[in-house]
Amino acid sequence: MNPRKFPKYVQPWVDKRDGRAYYYLRRRGFRKVRLPGLPWSPSFMAAYEASLGASRNTAIGTGRVKPGSVAAVVAAYLDSQQAFTSKSAGTQRMRRGILNRFRDAYGERPFAQLPPEWIEAVLDEKPPHAARSWLVTLRSLCQFALKRGWLRADPTKDIKLQSIKSDGHHTWTDDEIAQYESQR
Repeated sequence: MNPRKFPKYVQPWVDKRDGRAYYYLRRRGFRKVRLPGLPWSPSFMAAYEASLGASRNTAIGTGRVKPGSVAAVVAAYLDSQQAFTSKSAGTQRMRRGILNRFRDAYGERPFAQLPPEWIEAVLDEKPPHAARSWLVTLRSLCQFALKRGWLRADPTKDIKLQSIKSDGHHTWTDDEIAQYESQR
């Protein structure tokens, strides 16, 4: 079956036991919907149009967490088109890892009661470069929560990290350059 013959988001599935074909509307962030009849038939298209108009699911995991908790806010953030999924794949991967660790450790706590001192203590446990990544991620999460009304003030607003001290990279000597060029 050629997927171009189906309306957008429609995927066929053939039952191997009896050979019958089933068609599903599958969109990210929405429930999978089985569509009746054959593609492009009136009943199929009516169900397809109705399914496209359905509202988006609530954030992933919201049924398993307390409303207003760190876990609930992180789940909503990870599902947000503006705040999270519009970022590049590398940024999403980095932030998802940080937020999953943050949620695993502090998921039951009420998000609205995160004091800046507590966030600073979490950052102090991290190496300098990791602390910087955590701060950027938590700051983005707090900005998202402010816009949604889960926070009254951003607890990360006044947090400043020490600049990272480094001696830099040393300049190669002529011997090191010769050694490198001989290995190529």
